Amino acid sequence: MAATLYMAADKFNVKYIFEGHSFRTEGISPLGWLYMDAKYISNVQKIFGKIKLKTFPNLWLSSWIKWMIIKKIKKIRPLWHIEHNKEQTKKMLSEVYNWKWYGGHHLENKITAFYHTYFLPRRFGFDHRYNNLSALVRSGQISRKNGLTQLYEPPKSDPEIVELFKKRLSLSNEKFVELMTLPKKSYRDYKTYKPTFERWCPFFLFNGKSGFNSLEFLY
Repeated sequence: MAATLYMAADKFNVKYIFEGHSFRTEGISPLGWLYMDAKYISNVQKIFGKIKLKTFPNLWLSSWIKWMIIKKIKKIRPLWHIEHNKEQTKKMLSEVYNWKWYGGHHLENKITAFYHTYFLPRRFGFDHRYNNLSALVRSGQISRKNGLTQLYEPPKSDPEIVELFKKRLSLSNEKFVELMTLPKKSYRDYKTYKPTFERWCPFFLFNGKSGFNSLEFLY
């Protein structure tokens, strides 16, 4: 998605990309949970994939530097700069646009619902509600007691979504169980840009302070 946005901005000479991320309501994942970059994606796919990613819009470091430094495309996150209240926003969307709450952060479609409520908690023990609820507690939108009460309840996973996921990937029940019980690995087991990012930290900090929002690439 990030690469596609940059590609479209470059093609149509757009200098700003607006994003809706809010650290006050979403929080930030611990590094060991969801680290991701283009070299990592490419290396994992090369080892385990069967189809070449010929048209996949991977966000390579060289392309990102070009879009940021040469094309001067900036990412703007308005919700970083205002007091954004999640419940007030949900209420406004419901009243004005007849929008309906889908039950949880990143549960807006079935694949992300499977990923957050079933795969991450059961495969790796990662519960993204810690990120979201702790952010809401820090920003004063819910009490700590309220957040802990929600965490005491296990993530709600729809069995139909699990079956849909297996169908989408043509996985038998046996293969699905095998994949869910393989020895665990992390980004540290594959080639990534992380060593490069660490060496280039002064560069990223300088460009971040210059208004290029370069640190977003590291999330």
